[in-house]
Amino acid sequence: MTSFDRLSLRTNESLTSDLYIRNLSVEVTESVNTNGAVQSVMDQEIHYAAAAGIDYWAFVYYPQAPLSAARNLYFSSAYKNDVKWCAILDGNFTGTFDTNLPVLASHFGDSNYQKVLGGRPLVYFLSGADADKVAKLRAKAAELGVPDPYVVVMGWTAQGAADLKTTVGADAVSRYATGSMSGAPYSNLAAAESGLWAQYATAAGQVIPTVSTGWDKRPRYDYPVSWEPDYTGFKDTWTQQATPAQIASHLGAAASWTKAHPANTAANTALIYAWNEFDEGGWICPTLAEIRDSGAPLRLNAIAGVSRTTARRGRK
Repeated sequence: MTSFDRLSLRTNESLTSDLYIRNLSVEVTESVNTNGAVQSVMDQEIHYAAAAGIDYWAFVYYPQAPLSAARNLYFSSAYKNDVKWCAILDGNFTGTFDTNLPVLASHFGDSNYQKVLGGRPLVYFLSGADADKVAKLRAKAAELGVPDPYVVVMGWTAQGAADLKTTVGADAVSRYATGSMSGAPYSNLAAAESGLWAQYATAAGQVIPTVSTGWDKRPRYDYPVSWEPDYTGFKDTWTQQATPAQIASHLGAAASWTKAHPANTAANTALIYAWNEFDEGGWICPTLAEIRDSGAPLRLNAIAGVSRTTARRGRK
């Protein structure tokens, strides 16, 4: 039996003919698998983040395995104090809120849990926030003798976020990410997002600006995920990839905006989307190609050059 790694067929463009192939079997492999859920990888990522001046990671808090693996590897790292952490809560957490809350709240007093405004634990709600849950969160902190949590609700529109803040009794608003459609330049995304900082502040008072590093959900068009069954529009949902300098410039603009609007940015932090949302197009975690081709984490190096005198930097 003979097998081919590559088969090329060429014909005279002026002629047409039929080609018959019998007993043809083709196997195509389009994926490369690597296991990042090991302690050495987490330790290295912490080193990278700390060197870039990342103050904290905002973990989307999955209570369940295997999605909890990254957080648990962070907890077991000897270097966990080099980068702090806080929680972003979504339906995975809020669906069984009463069960999960004591576990999360037990970390509020830890030295490596991110705090703002003199010791208040920072907590984001991506979804599932309501007045009862926020009240329980505050009550649990009081029971444990730690300062009142600084609760931030995320919304896709300024007014929607502001209304939710009022309804649930949160302290501030933010936004998970900003995307752009149909291959628009990254500069379009950055400009649109920069305008949103003021919109959210005007609508809600207190805001934590979001700095998106990109948006490209085409991988989820090619390889759909179970939690997003309506994926057909993803083939047009993408922004041209940003350069490291563009990301640094956008982050610098957020830091400057924060400094210029202290009345609206009491927490003095900005949230960068994202550390490793590779299949959504937002990342700064070093990639294989980046290290192989350049020998350096280019995006993180660019971020490291942005002034830290204005705002803390958090990563989702």
